[in-house]
Amino acid sequence: MQLNELAAQCEQVYGPARDIEWAFADGELYLLQCRAVTRAGGPPKSAVPATSRPAEVIGCVPLFQNMNPRDVEAIASLFKERRFAAGETVCKEGAGGAAFFVIESGEASISIGGRQRATLTPGDYFGETAIIDGGARSATVTAKTDLVCYGLTYWEFRPLVQHNATIAWNLLQTLAKRLREAQRDQPT
Repeated sequence: MQLNELAAQCEQVYGPARDIEWAFADGELYLLQCRAVTRAGGPPKSAVPATSRPAEVIGCVPLFQNMNPRDVEAIASLFKERRFAAGETVCKEGAGGAAFFVIESGEASISIGGRQRATLTPGDYFGETAIIDGGARSATVTAKTDLVCYGLTYWEFRPLVQHNATIAWNLLQTLAKRLREAQRDQPT
C-alpha cells in the first residue's frame, strides 16, 4: 500500500509513466530515484529545452534568502522542472501534498472551495505547508497559462530543512507571518 501511494505521488509530482527505485529501511519507505520510463525501440521523445536559471528563480523565494550563492545552487540542483498546460490542475484541494513548487514562468490560479482566491506569477511558490505536516492540500492550483515550475518532493525537502538552519528559520518566519495574517483576517 505504501509503495502504491509513493508511485501515485511520483506521478503527481513528476508526471505519468515513472520508473521508481525504492527501499525500506527500519520499516520506513524511501524513494531512491524517479525518472521517466524509457523503452528500447520506441519513438524518440521530442526534447523540450530545459531552462537554465533554476538557481536564479529559487534564490528569490523567501525560504532560500540570506543564503550564499553556492548553497542556493546546491538546493536548486535538487529541483526538477515541471511543465503544465493551460487549464491543467497542478494540485487539488484535499489531495495529499507531495511537492513544493516555485513558478518560473506563466500564471496559476489558486482556488479554495471552488472560489478563486489568488493568481500566482513567476517567483511565487506553493505547497510548503502540505509537505511540512503531511496533510492534504489546502487549495487547488490550476495553470491559467502554460506554466513552468520547479518542484521539490517531500523526500527531498525534509532533509534540506533538517540540515539547514537558515531554511528552517526562514520557513518558521514565513509560516508565522501567514498565521498572523490569517488571524488578522478572522472576524472577531
